[in-house]
Amino acid sequence: MEKSLLQSKTALLFAALWSAATWAQTGGEAGAYLRAPVDAQAAAMGGAQTAAPSYVASWWNPAQLCLVDKRVLSAGTGLYSQGQTEAFADLEFKLPPRVGIGLCALYRGDPFLNDLYNASEEKLDNGAYTTLTVKAAFSYLFTRRLSAGLSIGFFYQQLPTSYVGTSLQYSDATAVGGFSLAAQYKLTDSLTIALAIRDVSPLQILSGAPAGIAMNWQVSQSLEQNSGGASDQGSPTSLTDMILPAVVLASSWRGILAGYPLVWDIDIDGYAVDGTFTKLNSMEAVLFTGAEWRRWQTFRLRAGIGDITMNRYMTSDTHYYWQNFAFCFSAGFGLDLDFLHRGLVLNYALTTDKVWAGVNQKLDVVYGF
Repeated sequence: MEKSLLQSKTALLFAALWSAATWAQTGGEAGAYLRAPVDAQAAAMGGAQTAAPSYVASWWNPAQLCLVDKRVLSAGTGLYSQGQTEAFADLEFKLPPRVGIGLCALYRGDPFLNDLYNASEEKLDNGAYTTLTVKAAFSYLFTRRLSAGLSIGFFYQQLPTSYVGTSLQYSDATAVGGFSLAAQYKLTDSLTIALAIRDVSPLQILSGAPAGIAMNWQVSQSLEQNSGGASDQGSPTSLTDMILPAVVLASSWRGILAGYPLVWDIDIDGYAVDGTFTKLNSMEAVLFTGAEWRRWQTFRLRAGIGDITMNRYMTSDTHYYWQNFAFCFSAGFGLDLDFLHRGLVLNYALTTDKVWAGVNQKLDVVYGF
């Protein structure tokens, strides 16, 4: 859970609960649940998809939206090793000749938080951890090689933080106005590069506020029944966490392997400041890379490696770095379903989680029309 929330007495009651709900691939910083790949194609390629996404560009790189040659509708779901689930839907289209529009909605959470007990060891009601993220995006084609775009987001989280008797009490947080900015340039016919800045609110600078996205939590206070059977109720507590902004450098190369098309993507996510734009104690970069081989006309093989963290400990404390080193492998495929309906594609991904405690799966369908 975000650090400040865990420091409250209320949230300490459910530290173990939050640990179960945290996404295995990411750390405990605010907004960590946003970092796992959204779609199956990206997941199968190690989480690298920013330079030239085939779909879900509203999430990955809004600068790509004006380059789509048709309307694209996609939807998918995922199941993670620790029981978390997700589902997304995305629509993107071009307004000729230079404008692209996109809208993406993503649910992530754990709908089955069971086997919870209060201080008296009484079983609590079943709970759920819920997040909902919506991004609306716009892009513009400046030249045949250069495009730029931005997206604006709505963020929502909810989780149980206290209880009355055996009933869970929920806390929630919302934020509106988080921007992602992106630029994409086609260096050659084979190589495309992109730069994206994710999860910032530059308009807040005009008011003197930090440019990070503020998640404003309304935290329920712990309630217990007194000896008379009545409940002692405290006032809700307001807490704020700032989503960590990221700078992403990415490339997508298209070549030939054994006479057939090969796509090789690389993403490097950099984290240098916190949500208040204060320098982090340990700045880091995270590498994601993967490839897609189009050996067959209607079938594509994908594989990758991701979540490779690079930081100062690589040189200052190599023992500590390698002791905590972790990464994930991924593989998957894309299958054209033209025999069912023209323009329909099925994507599947299977990945290890970062601590290799299990596997994650994603499945989605893309329809171009």
